[in-house]
Amino acid sequence: MSFRSKTIIGIALIEAVLLYVLVWSGLRYIEDSNQREFVQRVQATIDAFAVTVKDAVLASDLASLESFVAEVMTFPGVTYARVLDYNDRVLASAGADDMLQRSFKTDVTLADVDDGVFDTYARIVEAGSHFGTVQAGLSVDALRRVIADARQFGISIALVEMALVALFSFVLGLYLTRQLSNLADGAQRIARGEWGHQVPVRGDDELGATARAFNLMSSRIKLAYEETADRERNLRTILENITDGIMLTDSDGRVMERNPAARAIFGLGDETPDTPRLASMIANEDWQAIEALLHDTTSSVWGSTHEVTGIRSSGQRFPMELTLSHSVQQSETALIAVVRDISERKSVEVELRLQERVLDTTRAGVVIADAKQPDLPLVYVNPAFEKITGYRTDEVIGRNCRFLQGADTDPEASATIRHALGNGEDVQILIKNYRADGVPFWNDLQITPIRNAEGELTHFVGLQNDVTERVENQHEIANQEARLRGVLDSTHDAIIVTDTFGIIESFNLGAEKMFGHRADDVIGQNVSILVPQPHQAQHDEYLRRYRDTGESHIVGKEREFEARHADGHAFPIALRVSEMLDGDHRHFIGVIHDITERKQKELALQRAKEVAEEAAAAKSQFLANMSHEIRTPMHGVLGALEMMRDTPLNRVQKRYLETANSSADVLLTVIDEILDFSRLEAGKLRIEKLEFESRKAVEDVIAMLGQSAFDKGLELVSYISPEVPDLLRGDPIRLRQILINLVGNAVKFTERGEIVVNVSVDLGGEDVTSVLFEVRDTGIGVAEDKREHLFEAFSQADGSTSRRFGGTGLGLSISRRLVELMNGEIGVVSREGTGSTFWFRLPFEAVTRRDTAAHDQDFTGRRMLIVDDNATNRIIMHRYLASWGSSPGSASDGFEALAKMQDSAASDQPYDLAILDYRMPGMSGLELARRVREDEKLRRTRLIMVSSENYSEQVDGEVLVDIWLNKPLRQSDLHDAIATTLGELNTYGSPPKPHNGKVNFNGEKVLLAEDNPVSQSLALEMLRQRGLDVQSAANGAEAVELARTGDFDVILMDVQMPEMDGYEATRRILDQERVEQRRHTPIIALTAHALPQDRERCIAAGMDDYLVKPFSQESLSNMIFRWLSPPAPSNGNGALRDGPLDAEKITEIRAMMGEKFAVLLGQFRAAMSEQLERIENAAGESDFATMREAVHRVKNNAGDFGANRLLQIAGQVERVLQDQCPDDDILKTLLLEGRRVVAAADVLQHDGTDR
Repeated sequence: MSFRSKTIIGIALIEAVLLYVLVWSGLRYIEDSNQREFVQRVQATIDAFAVTVKDAVLASDLASLESFVAEVMTFPGVTYARVLDYNDRVLASAGADDMLQRSFKTDVTLADVDDGVFDTYARIVEAGSHFGTVQAGLSVDALRRVIADARQFGISIALVEMALVALFSFVLGLYLTRQLSNLADGAQRIARGEWGHQVPVRGDDELGATARAFNLMSSRIKLAYEETADRERNLRTILENITDGIMLTDSDGRVMERNPAARAIFGLGDETPDTPRLASMIANEDWQAIEALLHDTTSSVWGSTHEVTGIRSSGQRFPMELTLSHSVQQSETALIAVVRDISERKSVEVELRLQERVLDTTRAGVVIADAKQPDLPLVYVNPAFEKITGYRTDEVIGRNCRFLQGADTDPEASATIRHALGNGEDVQILIKNYRADGVPFWNDLQITPIRNAEGELTHFVGLQNDVTERVENQHEIANQEARLRGVLDSTHDAIIVTDTFGIIESFNLGAEKMFGHRADDVIGQNVSILVPQPHQAQHDEYLRRYRDTGESHIVGKEREFEARHADGHAFPIALRVSEMLDGDHRHFIGVIHDITERKQKELALQRAKEVAEEAAAAKSQFLANMSHEIRTPMHGVLGALEMMRDTPLNRVQKRYLETANSSADVLLTVIDEILDFSRLEAGKLRIEKLEFESRKAVEDVIAMLGQSAFDKGLELVSYISPEVPDLLRGDPIRLRQILINLVGNAVKFTERGEIVVNVSVDLGGEDVTSVLFEVRDTGIGVAEDKREHLFEAFSQADGSTSRRFGGTGLGLSISRRLVELMNGEIGVVSREGTGSTFWFRLPFEAVTRRDTAAHDQDFTGRRMLIVDDNATNRIIMHRYLASWGSSPGSASDGFEALAKMQDSAASDQPYDLAILDYRMPGMSGLELARRVREDEKLRRTRLIMVSSENYSEQVDGEVLVDIWLNKPLRQSDLHDAIATTLGELNTYGSPPKPHNGKVNFNGEKVLLAEDNPVSQSLALEMLRQRGLDVQSAANGAEAVELARTGDFDVILMDVQMPEMDGYEATRRILDQERVEQRRHTPIIALTAHALPQDRERCIAAGMDDYLVKPFSQESLSNMIFRWLSPPAPSNGNGALRDGPLDAEKITEIRAMMGEKFAVLLGQFRAAMSEQLERIENAAGESDFATMREAVHRVKNNAGDFGANRLLQIAGQVERVLQDQCPDDDILKTLLLEGRRVVAAADVLQHDGTDR
């Protein structure tokens, strides 16, 4: 059926339905209206009938009732009528019998009528009372006929209207469907591809608007089709030219379509089958991971890019990116795979990572700014930028670099940068920037614009280098250059620059003034024009040699010679030439000083020096003479006093003797201080480097000055830290001298209290140990304003001090200079009235102890009690005991000590040892010892008594203490006493105690050479009292003669005698011994000359030892005892008795070398003979360099084999050779002693082989 028919029928049906509804509604309305009117009329009639018959009913007037009923029956359509009383008894009725005889049922509407009669009634009511009822029936046939006629008329009208509607619908449908047919035809044309077809438009109604819309749609479809075709062509072009491969697969994963890029990526040619599987193009391990996710539509695999390994048709693997998406093709789900070969990108990534590491590790700061944004914000900074500026990355990203600028940033530099950035140009500039902390720095900034392929500016890259140090150096160089230019222009020295051929290149103002030449006149000429004629050739030869061989006669050296002025006169100059390289070019810079005036001054100074040397020599001679002249009578005075002490004297005489002896000692001390000060001022005092025992050096001083302190009631104690090495290398004599000065002053200036000497390691190292010495007293102290003058010569804190205590005021000055000579420092901490602490710090070389180590024996677990009223003594002794492993306790008096000892005994932990001070308040140490001995529980405790007084361990026949020690205590003595008392083996390793008794001899023969009668008599008496057989000589000549004929054990030689002095006499005696092959007799110098050079002269002359006047009988006896000590037992060293080689040293070497000793001894003899010959030859040729080397080797060999005297002489010669040529006497002595050593070694070797 056509759309037109459908339209017409549809319209007709719609109109028919509407007409039917309208007709039906009208007929229904008519029926209902007639029925309502009928019912209302019937009800009105029956109501009127009831009213009419009411009176008759009330009156029971049946006749009237019959008449009324008859009258009602006359109404149209009434079929019956009845009047009933209140008991429903018929009073009157009329109508057909069948109507009257049926039961009455009231009809409300016509729908209730089922027998053609509408039955109704009305009640007869009077005053509210029911008296009866009237009933009537009306026929409905007439009404139904009326309704049927009305229905028939309505239908007829409806049919006519429907015919008219059908006609109208046909016409209207025809009108409407014509336009739609045009639209349908147009749609079919478009469907056939007639894009843009237009339909005719009629009217402005909706159909016209629809036609116009259709035409517009057709036009747009045509345009869209054309655009789609263009896009399809473009897409095809893209797919064919895109570098990414695109493949379409079916549901089985076979590749159905692929673009040329995919073929190229996988190496597929046109002959390759068209349906490879996608899985075959991807590495198996990657495909398995992807395949597991393909069936999950929510998986992240869809639309995401994955890096996988692709497989080319050749089997080559390569990195690629894969992106998968869904595609529905003919109701089948397929995959679209986009692949990209990223091999090149991976290579680039590696390179980029390398570049990134370079950026991260480069020292230059790198910043990148976005050039597309107006404020050029930073988008990247590297770590070097953070390090240079102090800003973190998150603080600067998005900001302009202007935050680096500050108050002192050059505006012109900033403007230059802005101009370059505005024009997109490169710029390199030096600018002052500021770090995050506000500190400025110089930034060497280079900015480069970055453009894309189209030439569009996208970024700026900045390179920053912190060149602050370079800039500051440049500024400093510029300042120096400016100063140098100023100096060059203002200096009076001539500065001349030449090339390697001597051609002048620069000639300063000073040179013009000095030589009288203008710079323009001499530049380009040879510098030899400034040299006098006799020296020009030599100067040119020097330059040639330096160019050819590098041999330098001028460069790097300062020379004095004559130069030539422009006017021809010569004048003295000092020239120093240095070499300067300027790239490949070499230049010489000559600095020339006119020394005419200096030469004149030197002549004057030389004359003054000669005068000064004469004065110094006179001063030295005066000091030597004064020393000799004073010491000689002093020797007589002290010797006589010493001899007198051994004679019977009464108390007054003893007091006079002690006064005289004390005064003489003071005078001798003053002389020694003046001589020491003189040596220090003259710079002639040398510091030795000898091994010595640190503790012994300190404790010897304490022992020496202890009696003086105890005589004043002072406590003098020392503490040497265990950290201080036992052996040190330094000058022990000068160390003792410093300590004697400081401790002696402390004793002198302290009236009550104590003096503590503390020694500790200030700074320890592998080779050098810095030792701190402190001397603390409780004396008068030093005022603050006087301290700075304490160490000056002839200075004391107060002038009254000298009058009160005596002294020269040189002690501290000498101590300071000695400390400085030993590379140390000295100072004082003091407060007036409370005491002082003098300290000095000295560096020593630490020496490994070669014998048994100190304190090997400890007292671990031993309980010891220290009893002393002096807190310092308790503290020091506590430190010693604790360092030896014991458990020390302490008590400040006897009562406290006794209580502690009793408590310990009661707790079954008695003290093993108690150390008691003799003098204590309340209960003395002796009383405490007695009470301990009386207590049965305490008798096991061993007791050591410490006192400054000499007492026996046995008092009144009773042994109260085990050991009695004298103050000041030595650490070694305390350790040994404890070990002995406790029955422990003493392994302290302390040196043997010195011989404290008088030395006596058994008739050994001594030759005394002394010209002074007093000194001779005194010495003779001293020696004879000690059991020596003495023969005297009045001068050197007599001594030489007696030494030839007599067999002496030792010779005492005065050095200053008439006819022949002691030096010459010694040399002759040694010559006699060498010629006659006699054993060597020790020669000891006796002299009043106390200067170091005097001792050196004695040793150089060949003397074995040196004793300064005045000397005591004890010191003289000890000196002789040392040289007369019995030889070591015979062990094959028979040649060493009284010889030049040390017997103990040779024994030690023999034991160490065994059978190789003879070979070593032969090597020693050969080396010594060779070096002595070299010394003799070098002396004849004045070859001091060879002589120094040979003497040094002699000294080393002598030390190795115990040739002590040769070692000493060689050391003297070596020191002299450092400053000047040695005199013939000392060289002769060296050679003589060296030959004695060789001879002794020869004899020793023969003795060894004979055995």
